[in-house]
Amino acid sequence: MNQVTLSKVIGESGIFIDGDWIESKDQDVNGDVRLIQLADVGDGFFINKSHRFLTSEKAKELKCTYLKEDDLLIARMPDPLGRACVFPGLETQAVTVVDVCIVRPDPRIADINWLKFLINSPLFRNNIRQYIKGTTRQRISRGNLEKIRFHLPPLPDQLHIASLLGKAETLISQRKESIRLLNEFLKSTFLEMFGDLSSNNYKSYQINELKSGGNGTFSNGPFGSDLLTSELTDNGVPVIYVRDIKNGNFIWKSHVYVTETKADYLINCQVISDDVIIAKVGDPPGSSAVYPKGLGRSIITQDVIRLRLNQEVAHPIYFSHFLNSDFGVHLMKKIIIKGTRMRFALGSFKKLSINIPPITSQTQFAQIVEKAEALKVQYQQSLQELENLYGSLSQRAFRGELMKNKI
Repeated sequence: MNQVTLSKVIGESGIFIDGDWIESKDQDVNGDVRLIQLADVGDGFFINKSHRFLTSEKAKELKCTYLKEDDLLIARMPDPLGRACVFPGLETQAVTVVDVCIVRPDPRIADINWLKFLINSPLFRNNIRQYIKGTTRQRISRGNLEKIRFHLPPLPDQLHIASLLGKAETLISQRKESIRLLNEFLKSTFLEMFGDLSSNNYKSYQINELKSGGNGTFSNGPFGSDLLTSELTDNGVPVIYVRDIKNGNFIWKSHVYVTETKADYLINCQVISDDVIIAKVGDPPGSSAVYPKGLGRSIITQDVIRLRLNQEVAHPIYFSHFLNSDFGVHLMKKIIIKGTRMRFALGSFKKLSINIPPITSQTQFAQIVEKAEALKVQYQQSLQELENLYGSLSQRAFRGELMKNKI
């Protein structure tokens, strides 16, 4: 295989250039030319997110390069830096900004999908890192992209590799869509079962009235010197941060601990199964999850609230889904304090009043959620396996191990 750079795949008819320098003053909401921006360039897929335009007269004046269907777009800024996608073509003419590279290969030299998979591969990304410039706004120049060399297999092998990776990519997309549909199913089930929770159909409670009896059932994590960075360890009792509460689920990513002795001291900050944990900060704050069974105890940080409910009145799964629903988000807006980080105070949260349906209805909803979550776990495990397979195939492909004559 030959070792080449991107300029070698464009032949005589292709291009490898930056997008155009188009300033805000050049744009026009009523324009007929779409301006493709960094936000439109996904990691392997076109997002079609931005809504910026300019007129064809202005595009002509600026001597813009019009995009063609199947052009490859490479983002010269994060995140991630160097991500590439194939432009699918739009109903209107389109140009792109200067921070996006356009690669239009000669189809007799390089297959566009193979090129996309190559540039998004770990091998190419690792090569990009050595040419990154900037601290606050990292970027790579088109000139430095040109310095990255790669093996160019014969076109039949490119097509074979693109087909294999494309099938794996499709399976991953299908599995992600299955997970998304499950989440949508739970949202619609919540609405169908409980309707307008702002109505007077259900009994109203202050959140403070929903806690169970006993000491320390409703608390923040430790403040100040109660939990110092120096006290975090590599094993022991897990520590929960805001980042561990995402999309209504507890997904522990922090991987830091405190000792058993420290956890015993922080008795009011301990989390056990069926506790509801709530993020005090975020965009917006109030994201909630139920701490799962079988994980043992954990400790919350000061930006996380732990609520242990009276389950004769409120089911943890129902309560968490309420906080994450449109009703809950609207309610939380009343107590949010805006600043550099949006947040709310524990005292204000306790005083919020919400309508609670009968516990039988909550329990019925919780049973549906548990079945759906069990299915979601299977899907997520399958997704992880597919992503691992894709990663392995990608590494083998661009090490030259997936050529047709080697299969």
